Amino acid sequence: LSVKDCYEFIRECGYLFLATAVHNQPSLRPFGMIYAKDDTMFIVTDQRKKVYSELKRNSCIAIASYNQNIHKWIRICGEAGEDCSSQLKQELMNIYPNLKRAYQNEEEMYLAIFKLRIDDFSIM
Repeated sequence: LSVKDCYEFIRECGYLFLATAVHNQPSLRPFGMIYAKDDTMFIVTDQRKKVYSELKRNSCIAIASYNQNIHKWIRICGEAGEDCSSQLKQELMNIYPNLKRAYQNEEEMYLAIFKLRIDDFSIM
């Protein structure tokens, strides 16, 4: 399977769960915004959220999503590194119009995009 396959699987699910690890404690939260370009996936958050500081302190992540139509899970392990590309921000705002509404003018500086390096994944 490719990164594109993983992305399409998650998009069909409609959501994902992102797990971070800070101070030897797991932290899990639902996420909805994911994007793939070429062979890379990205997630979107806000610099004012706890997940942002967690990812900056420890880049190790795990992602899980369940497709109710086919009764299968995807699990992804890897690392997340911040990507500050203005072109990427614009692409994401075009895909997710609610981003464009939420991050206008001065609020845009809080938009954070993380590039995912996938070390391992499986669909079961």
